[in-house]
Order: sequence, then structure tokens, then C-alpha cells
Amino acid sequence: EYGGEMEIQLIEENTEIKLTDEHFSVVELNLLVSTLATQSHFPYCKPEVLEWKRRRQTLLKQISSLIKGTFPDLLSFVELDDYWTFFQKEFSKMGYESVFVKRPSLHTSSWSGKIKEDGCGIFYQKSAFELISESSINYSDIHDRVGLILLLKNKRNSTHVIVASTHLYWNSKFTDIQLTELKELEEGVLRMKKRAYDNFGVPRTSTLPILVLGDFNNVPGSPIYAYMTDCFGQNVGTQMRSAYGIYKLLENSKKISFIDSESIPVNPEFEAPHTTVNYRRCQTIDYCWYSAECLVLTHVLKIPSEEDLRKEDGPEGWIEKENDRRDKEGSQLLNPKINLNGIPNSTFGSDHIPLMAVFKPRIVFH
Repeated sequence: EYGGEMEIQLIEENTEIKLTDEHFSVVELNLLVSTLATQSHFPYCKPEVLEWKRRRQTLLKQISSLIKGTFPDLLSFVELDDYWTFFQKEFSKMGYESVFVKRPSLHTSSWSGKIKEDGCGIFYQKSAFELISESSINYSDIHDRVGLILLLKNKRNSTHVIVASTHLYWNSKFTDIQLTELKELEEGVLRMKKRAYDNFGVPRTSTLPILVLGDFNNVPGSPIYAYMTDCFGQNVGTQMRSAYGIYKLLENSKKISFIDSESIPVNPEFEAPHTTVNYRRCQTIDYCWYSAECLVLTHVLKIPSEEDLRKEDGPEGWIEKENDRRDKEGSQLLNPKINLNGIPNSTFGSDHIPLMAVFKPRIVFH
């Protein structure tokens, strides 16, 4: 039987949050790899916004200002490059240790024509967590996709947590490929769970929370979303929920209460309105999944409106120039009457926005 009512709050960026030692904060973000952020792919962006040395500083500023007066405890990044030369060093200054797995890059990128140097990274505050074990997965297809899985010990309360980070195949029409990748990640997570009990002394009587973070390249209501809520880990009693799966309920009230995890609705229509906004799309494809039988969700970061994310103008006449190019190619023209600006811009370092959730362990009364 679960004890205690759950109260979930919607919080603004750079808000001071009063947390106990039981709470921990989690951030998920697709950084937009440097080789893809070109003027041809992002014609609505001013060239200086896309310049990598500037953009990576914008990303650092974004992450460091999410919570007033402190840094998030756990970060999951995909499309992470410059790990060794920049991000590992910079986040180390903020108190993070980290693990990175690079994509195998058996093929050059179809977007950039370049070798893929990016991958998945998990950063954790060394004052809060200790690394116990790590594993990575190269998915068994031709798309150079990877998953990273860590077993961490929470230094504040001696509990453990499994954290997985991944970036599924980009084409949302090929859900069979995405599902195969997701099932391979699931197998890796469950192997880590078994190792935690068998090899690392995690008591079998204790709950072992699971976090699965990343860019899933598919929308709420898709078979990918349904697999996470209906199947992932359920053969070992895991009940995965999206931290933003009640976002639209929160948006209306700023604070809501549930009796327990069973009363949290699973409805794709309640998800975040968008996690990526550019001139081609405004969609929700990034997620912060958590095992609701082990964790209580307490806070969720507010998502900027589409209007706010599109308010910064790009180069003058960019739609006309883009339409000239499309006209020569015989491609569909953009509608000049619609605001097609987007991110990245001077404030947002990626075409994705950071998701952040705060959790505490669920107290179970026997």
C-alpha cells in the first residue's frame, strides 16, 4: 500500500525550490549536435546564433539557470559532442561527474555528410550521487544509435537509481526500428537491475527506481509512447510514467494532487505541448520517464509557449530566400504569412527545450 498524497507543482525557470535530502532533480535535453546546426538546415536562425562556440555557452547558461541557487542533480544529454574538449570540463566545474558513450558512426550523417562524433551523456552531481556501474548499447541496426545506462547510489539516503539515456532513430514513420531499439534498451536496463541485486549488494527488499530519458523521435499517442506506458519493464513490476504526462492538467492549475500513482491518468493528450520548435515542426518527442511504483513526482519545469519560442526574428528575408531555393528544387513552398521562426536563438541553445522534473522516493508501508 502506498502512503501519502502526491502533490505535483509546475515551476518557472530560475525558481528557488525548497527540497529535502530525499528529493533529486533530473534534466533531459537534446543539445543539437554542432555538425547539424548549419544555415541550410536552420535558415530561420541568424548565423551568430548557430556559431558553435557561442551556442554551447548558451546551453551552459540555460542548464545552470534552471534552478535558482543550485544545479540539477542529474543531466541526460543526447546529440552531445565536444564532450572531452568542452562539456566534461565545464560541467566538472559545476560539481558534475559524467559518463559518455559515442555513436559508432559506421555511416556518415545523411544530414551533414560528416562522421558522427556525438552520443549520449549522463552527468551527476558528485555531492549527491556515486557511480556504481555503467553499460552501453550499440543498437543492432545500421543507424548508429546508442543507449547509456548507469547504476547510481544516492549519497544522501543510500538508495540506488538506474538512469538510462538514449536517442532513437530519427524517422518516426519507422516505428518498427524505433521499437526494436527501445526493446534493446529495456533489456539493458533489466540486466542492470539484475546486476544491482546480484553483484552490487542492492537489497532485494528495496525498490530500485528507473529513469529513461531522451529523444524518442515520436509523439504522444504513437506506438513508442504506448510501449513505454504499457509494456516497458512490466514483467518485473515496473510502471513507467512520463513526468510531463500530466502537463496540461498542471498548466491549468499550477498544482495538482493525486492519492497515489494508480490515480495518475495515462493520456497522451495531457503531455507537454511541444519539446522541439523549428520551422519544420512543433512537436513533443523528448521525454523523462520514471518508474511510478518507486518514485513520487513533485515538480515539473514549465515549458515556454510556442509563441515565445518563435518570437525572435531570424535573418531578414529568410523565408523568401528559402522559397527561392525550394522553388528551384520543386519543393513545397513555405507560407510567408505564418510565423516560422523558432529555436535555437539567443536564449535557447538548441531546437529542443530542456525538460526538468523533481522526484522523491515513494514511501511504502508494509
